[in-house]
Amino acid sequence: MAEVILKDIVKIYPYVDKKPKKSLFSKKVEAPVKKNNLQITDRGVVAVQQFNLHIKDKEFIVLVGPSGCGKSTTLRMVAGLEDITEGELLIDGKFVNDVEPKDRDIAMVFQSYALYPHMTIAQNIGYPLKFVKVMGDDGKPRHLTKEEINEKVLRAAEILNITEYLERKPKNLSGGQRQRVAIGRAIVRNPKVLLMDEPLSNLDAKLRNQMRAEIIKLRQTINTTFIYVTHDQTEAMTLGDRIVVMKDGFIQQVGTPQDVFEHPRNIFVSGFIGSPQMNYFDGKLVLKEDGYYVVCNNGYEVKPNDDKQERLKNNNVKEQDIIIGVRPDNLQITDEGVKGLVTVSELMGSSSHLHATVEGKDVIAVIPTEGVYKNYMNQELTFGFNGNVVHIFSKDTEKNLEFDLEVTASEFKLEEEPVKEEVIK
Repeated sequence: MAEVILKDIVKIYPYVDKKPKKSLFSKKVEAPVKKNNLQITDRGVVAVQQFNLHIKDKEFIVLVGPSGCGKSTTLRMVAGLEDITEGELLIDGKFVNDVEPKDRDIAMVFQSYALYPHMTIAQNIGYPLKFVKVMGDDGKPRHLTKEEINEKVLRAAEILNITEYLERKPKNLSGGQRQRVAIGRAIVRNPKVLLMDEPLSNLDAKLRNQMRAEIIKLRQTINTTFIYVTHDQTEAMTLGDRIVVMKDGFIQQVGTPQDVFEHPRNIFVSGFIGSPQMNYFDGKLVLKEDGYYVVCNNGYEVKPNDDKQERLKNNNVKEQDIIIGVRPDNLQITDEGVKGLVTVSELMGSSSHLHATVEGKDVIAVIPTEGVYKNYMNQELTFGFNGNVVHIFSKDTEKNLEFDLEVTASEFKLEEEPVKEEVIK
């Protein structure tokens, strides 16, 4: 029920120079291992870099990226669990950088259920309400009555379909049911913003699918702004109104799931979003009289469609070496194309996933079986694609040449300065 604005947010952790550890199996001293590509400055390790995002009221935003990209750190800064090094955070028009988490009118669901084992489900859900105060008839603040708490608990339980479990203890529930209880504890206060930090990662595949559906239903039931963090691109694609793809503390792309899938701004986004991930071939972009052509190293060429032609022309793209991206679903077994030796043939029901080696690179093609399974193991096949599905990346910058880099960068800048209401503490 509130918009959230993050303006030039930066998070820096003070750098701690740890002493090298001695190996358990020798007298040699092990050198520190660099675990990520985060920038290290004189001030410390920069975990989040110049994060700009305007989250609209009642919007469902998903922060997605690999481990260590800064998505959970960003969420924790919104929650007030991490200090903001630089930048401004506004919730419902109020400047909240230094506001305590309990005063931000937000709720958070963690990866761990963190339920009280000695309390019933009803007591777990209602526990946060013990600290809520409302204005009484006499004009003075008061705590909620037991009847008011029970009413709110019952309503949250009905939304999540866990009414029958209210008198049970957490140990008597399944993982999915416990996660529903954790969500119920978060929504019972009707917060302005609901934060969810990888809430489904501890569940098995079947329960994750069920809980994804439950979260979609929950979103339709309660009028709250959602910020959801995950490393699972399937969750991001199915849940979010918009997704924010992050890497090494930087925003790589912001857009609807369909836009990010169909128009990735760089190679990282194209490989991270989509399963199986995109295939890549080396080639050249050639400009002829009738337009641009994508030419593979073996001479196979395709002409990008009119929309791609127009974007390349508007960006004044020159002839150059490129990386050609094609999704597995868009590869076909044809007479002309790139040749590859099939090393693995997987039957996946209605399709076969063919793993092939093309010019020393691993390539995956998803081929419809049409009711008949063929084993292509150890066969040399020719894979073709057309100009409608080809993605054209610069070999030097790994950026998508269809999109102007300056325009792409401006996506993450706020269109106008937000009106900031200072909070008097």
